[in-house]
Amino acid sequence: MEVGRSYAEDAPKGVSDYRSLLAASNRWTKDRRIRRRRDFIRVSQGKRFATTNFLVSYAAGEGRIGITVTKRVGNAVVRNRIKRQVREVMRKQPRFEEVDIVIVAKKSAANLHLSLVERQLIEAFASMPL
Repeated sequence: MEVGRSYAEDAPKGVSDYRSLLAASNRWTKDRRIRRRRDFIRVSQGKRFATTNFLVSYAAGEGRIGITVTKRVGNAVVRNRIKRQVREVMRKQPRFEEVDIVIVAKKSAANLHLSLVERQLIEAFASMPL
């Protein structure tokens, strides 16, 4: 998008609020996130797959996702960047309707580029017999 142009100018014909159209498509609303500790523990005790930088656990559930990045990985800026990258990768994936997934970042995930995060998570999802 060029400087000085609005989202409305790039919108498809007939769409007045292009920004809300993009934002609403695959948002991680509260009902799609794992928020309770007991749910994190339940999923973490399910089946697991490890990549170089992530541990992916899954269990039967409601199609929700949980992301864990501990202080050991880095400061708040680093942890939030990793969570944003994981959410972006998950946003692009087809939804897992009957499976809850917990993704735990390892310390080595601190300096990863989005493409490597995507490659590793897709590799882990391919290993999941769904």
